[in-house]
Amino acid sequence: MNRKKVSIFGGTGFIGSLLTAALSKNGYRVTVFSRDRNVQNNASCLPFVEYVNECKLEDEALIREHLAGSDYVINMIGTWDNNKRRATKAHVAYPKRIFEIADELGVKKMIHFSALGAKEGRPGTFLSTKGAGDKVLLDLAQNRKMKLSIVAPSLVVGYEDAFSYHVARWIRTMKVMLLPMANAQLQPVFVNDITNAVLKLLENDYDQTVFELAGKERYTLKEIAKKIATEITPKKRTIIGFPNWIASFYALFLGFVPRFPYSRNQIKTSKTPSITDRDDFALMGITPASYESVRQYEMPTTVLDKYYYDRLNARRPVKP
Repeated sequence: MNRKKVSIFGGTGFIGSLLTAALSKNGYRVTVFSRDRNVQNNASCLPFVEYVNECKLEDEALIREHLAGSDYVINMIGTWDNNKRRATKAHVAYPKRIFEIADELGVKKMIHFSALGAKEGRPGTFLSTKGAGDKVLLDLAQNRKMKLSIVAPSLVVGYEDAFSYHVARWIRTMKVMLLPMANAQLQPVFVNDITNAVLKLLENDYDQTVFELAGKERYTLKEIAKKIATEITPKKRTIIGFPNWIASFYALFLGFVPRFPYSRNQIKTSKTPSITDRDDFALMGITPASYESVRQYEMPTTVLDKYYYDRLNARRPVKP
């Protein structure tokens, strides 16, 4: 079988590793560019998957060598860095250069991952620089041969979802949970629906360029936390909204601590609702899974010990 080649930048995280696996299983050859050394995840041992390790975006010769022959390129680079200069580099300069190199090498299409609500001038460096990057790419695509599709998802959840895992860990260990960003509006979307949408975008051309991908239901972060609490423990848990200005103060002085649960950038970003009235999944013939179904059957929120969590990720048995 003549497999088409897909190259992915920033594809070693939660969504990227599952997308790489889906592409391999659906008849593609996949090259993943990573700045890390010796990447090990669910997709790293699959056939027709190649990792270019310790590759920085400045290594253009190495990128050109391994990007050559690609039919498609997917950019998933993202950062929650509070520093606007570094965030701009990751969300604007890098995607622009990837687009230019891929276009020069004859790549047919680029799929760029943005975020729901991304727009220049939004609070926080994440959405504002993501929005700036989207604009640059849309302007570039008007005068280039290579086609562009922008994927803008809401909160992505699923079996290996770190967000749900960490919320569950806090709830399990705290009788009274002070929850920052409690009123943030979200429209959670299942990761498998995102990977299916990418497969559709690779296989088909659509009239529109930007696809806002979100689930069926809208929740606040506090409502999601309450749902998780009822599922993981029979004990009563009290969840109280923690004022964002106080949470931001703590993040200012403690945000550098490893595994600190949130950043000032995330608090600022939460002011922008991650919701949409559009049904762009329908354009691709996809019916998104409900959050309730994903919650009950896909998320390991009851497994809070790292040993058992890693065994779940490896699809190996764990004790009840």
